[in-house]
Amino acid sequence: MNLPPSSESSLYRLTQRFIPACKPITVNSTTIRGVVKILVDLLLGEQLKGTVWCKLPAGSDWQEEIDRLQNQSSLDCLYVCNLATENRAKAVAAPTSTYTVTTKLTSLVLETSSYLKRECFLIVLSDQWQCVLITQKHLGEENAPWQLVYSFEPALIGLILSGIKRDLTITDRTPEELLRFDVPLPELGAKAFPKALMSSLLLKHIQQTQESQNLSKSSPEIIPSESSRFKEELLKNFAQEISIPLTNIKTALYLLESMQSKREQRQRYLELLQGECEKQNAILSAVQEFIQLDQLSLIPPHYPRLEDLVPGIVSTYQPLAEERGILLGYTIPAGFPPVACPEPWLRQILLNLLSNSLKFTNTNGRVYVQASLKEGQVELTISDTGKGIESSEIPKIFNSFYRGKHLSASQANSAGLGLAVVKQLLMRCGGTIVVSSKIEKGTTFILTLPINNEKDYF
Repeated sequence: MNLPPSSESSLYRLTQRFIPACKPITVNSTTIRGVVKILVDLLLGEQLKGTVWCKLPAGSDWQEEIDRLQNQSSLDCLYVCNLATENRAKAVAAPTSTYTVTTKLTSLVLETSSYLKRECFLIVLSDQWQCVLITQKHLGEENAPWQLVYSFEPALIGLILSGIKRDLTITDRTPEELLRFDVPLPELGAKAFPKALMSSLLLKHIQQTQESQNLSKSSPEIIPSESSRFKEELLKNFAQEISIPLTNIKTALYLLESMQSKREQRQRYLELLQGECEKQNAILSAVQEFIQLDQLSLIPPHYPRLEDLVPGIVSTYQPLAEERGILLGYTIPAGFPPVACPEPWLRQILLNLLSNSLKFTNTNGRVYVQASLKEGQVELTISDTGKGIESSEIPKIFNSFYRGKHLSASQANSAGLGLAVVKQLLMRCGGTIVVSSKIEKGTTFILTLPINNEKDYF
């Protein structure tokens, strides 16, 4: 289908003029991120050869997906498009990971139009599957929803690529293969994924993500307190957190049933199922632990002394530390007054922080706990010589279900609730926590705890 050129280019409009036209779906930015992530996961999981074109919104979350494509995929080329008016340095930033770059990244500039300003896209070209995903922002509202369309039809994908090439700003650095207007697509091989199956799975993922978000928004905040806000955020994030793994599990099961996969492919899907089940179990266990701790606020608290509590907790982790070759120790002076934090809460705080430090500390490293009295309060320090935390991530580590970038498979399957629970319990006790960290040097958590003066902290 040939379309006349337009001075005001719109890739979204091309999808609506195509026969049959793509049916638009109204979504929010969270759903779009989820869809992009699952497509990138599929590319990485299958380690497919081919080419990806993308124009994504600005922000660290989107840059992370570009990093993953460049650093962890087997793609031949990654074209990252931006408008002539945008900051190109920010659009194609240097990779933030420590992986070896494996995919050639080429930055392209598109001519600015009123439509392209509010459009984003992701195009995948390989011999196993080809896909185009386009979103367009509604005009007039800052928080307006997006219109999303997608297709696995090669004819439409070729049309969209021709539209993109038509709007390229040609420079001395423009690759020669992009100077031709015609766009040869790779031939789909015998092992190509069925288009109908891919379309059905993607639509189910979009619908389930939207439904889970609508469900999480249905409970309004009743009590304007920090505790109730945390519980509402926890519930909202929990609904979203379990929806994507469940979709991944369903996807893997569907593919196992529907495809004549090689043994290696089947093994990857089985490993995906195992990993997602472990993640679900960790999330449910963490939420259950928090609920149990929260219910203890109704029971008269026992305020502990650090000298009575810390040695037993440290000894719990000694076997693990010795097995991994990590030196684990503590210095807790005797005679400190009790702290105004209920024993079960303080115990959970220390367990979470020590577990976290040991998880990210390598062999021959050191994890240490020490306490001191400062200005009428007890200061408790947990330090390690582990991998450290990037400065840009430190403000996020206390968010519920947040997991750091570039974690190992076992680390990524954690619940992502440990530090969120630590901060919440400390706030309820009137305490604080401060973090300092350097990459490959280690991390230090400094807790300030009020001394027990018989006040009710609940």
